Amino acid sequence: MKFSAYIIALIIAGSAMAIICGLPEVARTRAPLTSERPNLPHYYDSEEGNFRIWYYLVTENPDSGIDTTDSDASGFPDWAELAAEYLEKTRAMLIDSLGARPPVPDNGRGGNDRTDVYFVNMRAGLYGMIYADSTLPNGTAAAYLTIDNDFAGFPAYVGREHEALAVTCAHEFFHVIHFAYGTAMTWVWWMEATAVWSEELNFPEIDDYLSYLDYFQEYPSTALNDDTPSGRIYGTVLLPLYIAKNYGDRAIIDIWERIPSSNVYIALDNWADSIGISMTDLYGDFARWNLFVGDNYRGWGYDDAELMPEPVLIDRTEIPETLPGGGGAVYIDLTGQFGLPPNHTGGGWAELSGGDTLSALFHGLPPHQYSD
Repeated sequence: MKFSAYIIALIIAGSAMAIICGLPEVARTRAPLTSERPNLPHYYDSEEGNFRIWYYLVTENPDSGIDTTDSDASGFPDWAELAAEYLEKTRAMLIDSLGARPPVPDNGRGGNDRTDVYFVNMRAGLYGMIYADSTLPNGTAAAYLTIDNDFAGFPAYVGREHEALAVTCAHEFFHVIHFAYGTAMTWVWWMEATAVWSEELNFPEIDDYLSYLDYFQEYPSTALNDDTPSGRIYGTVLLPLYIAKNYGDRAIIDIWERIPSSNVYIALDNWADSIGISMTDLYGDFARWNLFVGDNYRGWGYDDAELMPEPVLIDRTEIPETLPGGGGAVYIDLTGQFGLPPNHTGGGWAELSGGDTLSALFHGLPPHQYSD
């Protein structure tokens, strides 16, 4: 993709935001946030002591049971032991290394205060789900997980179902941690963004998140908290990936610590202010990172930038006079021209080509790492 000039017109977060009710998985399945726990006959306790894995054997329940293979003759199925391994790895990273809050104790549900995980036959296309037992007066909640028992029917994971299990453990357990901060469903886009980020943080070799980016890049002007079309919200993982790459993984937890007393957008603003940058600059740089991917890759940016889809460009004649709020971006192909319509609102950033290289006009951020 080649073009002589283009503008990134930034859509700054405002106060009038669309509200998404419920986690995307809950919304799609019309399931409540609370649900009666499954009643399964067997369990395996992780060696580190933080998880109890509940299951049927496939010989007992062909639809919901897990494979009976026990290669180490431990008396427990490999699948349950593998889930415990993935969950403990994720917990060690998020809580022990990065300092995230531990799960809210469930007061002995499941027999103790370990986080309970139930293998069930999920609806088609769903990897897993989190449910709250009940919400406490401070807005937090104890939670448990349900995970698909075998990931049959997932074409992308045929022959590597263990990778689907790994990313699901990393994703859903971070949701358990999220409920230790609160259960406000207006946070759902950041819950999903950071849960997908947890997948990549803990299992970077799998790159499941790349499959979520097409919708995000196809509709770049859509607000971050708007799941239109359905599933686009998972592509907002790009924001925590950008923040972690530039400011460290701990920054994601720092932002979460600010959320309960405000909301996600304000927490992001407060965090940015605490490290001396403005949200205008942050969103502007984020928009540039999302542009220089795929065919536009210039040797810097995301770890997997070359594998990512490019954002959709529009002609300058298609720019709306008033841009919506929410942290999205409009990418404008100027074909040799430069400028914005006279009545536009929002920030503007320009990228100008020079032969086969690109140099950038930056707004308040160091340009050296981006110039060829």
